[in-house]
Formats: sequence, C-alpha cells, structure tokens
Amino acid sequence: MKASLTKLGDSHQNDFSGLSCKLDRILSQFWEEGSELREELFLLRQSHARQMGATSGAPKGDRPDEHRDESSRSKPTLDLRQQLWSTVAKGEWPKFSGQGKYDHLEFIQWINTVSADSSMPDKIIQMKLLTILTGVAGVWYRTMRTTVTDQQWLFWKEELIKKFGTSNWKRKKQEAFEKDKLMPGDTLPALWVTSQYKHLQVFDPHLSNKSINFRLLGLMDREVEYAAKTAMGATGAEMSTIINVLEDIVDKTRLGWKRTPYRLPPETPSTPWTEDKEKPKKGTSELKCFTCNKYV
Repeated sequence: MKASLTKLGDSHQNDFSGLSCKLDRILSQFWEEGSELREELFLLRQSHARQMGATSGAPKGDRPDEHRDESSRSKPTLDLRQQLWSTVAKGEWPKFSGQGKYDHLEFIQWINTVSADSSMPDKIIQMKLLTILTGVAGVWYRTMRTTVTDQQWLFWKEELIKKFGTSNWKRKKQEAFEKDKLMPGDTLPALWVTSQYKHLQVFDPHLSNKSINFRLLGLMDREVEYAAKTAMGATGAEMSTIINVLEDIVDKTRLGWKRTPYRLPPETPSTPWTEDKEKPKKGTSELKCFTCNKYV
C-alpha cells in the first residue's frame, strides 16, 4: 500500500512539472509576440509624425485644403459686419438732451457697449450723434462740429463728460443718494442698490466695496441694517451679494416695513337722554274722555 502511494505521488509530480514547462513556453511566446507588436506600433507612430511634420512645413499654397485666397475668405466676414452695422444704426438708440434729471454717463456707456460688441466705426457713431443728441446737448454738439471734425468717439465721449459732468450735477446726485432710503415693501432691493451704486460712482467713484456697503447700510432701517450685516458676514461683499441678502430679508421677514399705528374706531356720538312727555296709555276700551284725554 505504501509503495503504491509513493508511485502515485511520483507520477503526479512528473505531470505537474510537465505542465509547468508548457506554461513557461506559452508565456515566453506571448511576450515575444507582444514585443513585436509594440515595435510595430512604435514604427507606425514615427512614420505618422514624419508625415505631419512634412505637411506643416509645406507652404500654404502647396496644402491641398487651402486653395481659397485670403480675399475670398474675408469678403463674407466683411459683408456680415456691414449688415450688422446697418442693423444697429437703424435700431432705436437712446437720446440725450442734457436737460432735467439727465445721466450722460449711462448714455455714454450704452454707446460704448454697442461700439465694443459690433466694432462699429466712429464715423457711424458721429452721424448718429446728430440725431440722438437733442435739446441743449444737440445745440452744443452741432456748434462743436463747426470747428472740430473727423474726431473719434473717444474724443466726443470726453467732451460730453466735461460739458455735462459739472459739480452742480454731481451735488444733485449726492443729494438724491442721501434722500433715497430703502423702504422694504415699497422698494425693490435690486433696483435700489443699482441706482444708489450709480449715484456713488458719480460723486465718489473711487470707493472700495467696503465703503460702498457702509454708505448703503446707513440708508436702511436699523433692524434691516443689523440683519444685513449678520447675513453678509463681511462688509466688503460684492453688490450681487448685498442684493441677495436684502431680497431674502424683504421676502422672508417683516423687518423695516412701514408700521401703521393702530387707531380705535371712531365713537358714535350718544344722543342726550330727554324725558319724554307722558303719553296717554291706551286702555282696553275704545272710549276716550275728552276732558282728561284718557281712555275709559
């Protein structure tokens, strides 16, 4: 029995050693084939890189995909730009008279935006100024054009600021800022903050965010001011942050709302008591005495 077990163990060991040799041969063959495949891929990459380098180094005229000249490619772009200028020029532009409660800075900003977005030539802007400047501003511009011609929009923008950005105008903007207080329920926070920010940019344009917020908080109810400071955390927050904070306070609380005092209803005047004359009581009988005026 022991001899048979020993014989079986030797046969199994021989079988395992044979399998191990076969696995080694298969793995070595796999790695050899893999190395050949990796070498082929490396050669393909090198040839592709050489072809790309030759294509990029060729002159523009030799490239197969560049047979169109520069003029044919730039012409559609120029046509589209001219169509854009024509559309913008025919559109409705804001007018400025320089009278009443005017704001020449907002007028200038509108034209700056149009000029930057459409790359509109200054010549078109000069022609539009003849129609959109009215009243005092129109007379001033036409008078200036008699002596100054062919100037860029930058020049006319600076002249508008010099002419209408007077100290009196700045003082009026400051007074408007100080009088316009936040009234929750009556004033929209976004409109109020934006309007007050524009006022500050007129008479004190170099304020930091912290100074601007400090000025705005001073125009609020004490409860609203405290709630806004607590919600912002830092007084140097941006304008969008203070707008969101004030909108939450107005929409979710009743802080700063107008409180109407409770009034008692008016008392109805009481009529003074007067003793009526004794009226004769009607008896059971229909007979009435003409002497004493009583029923019998």
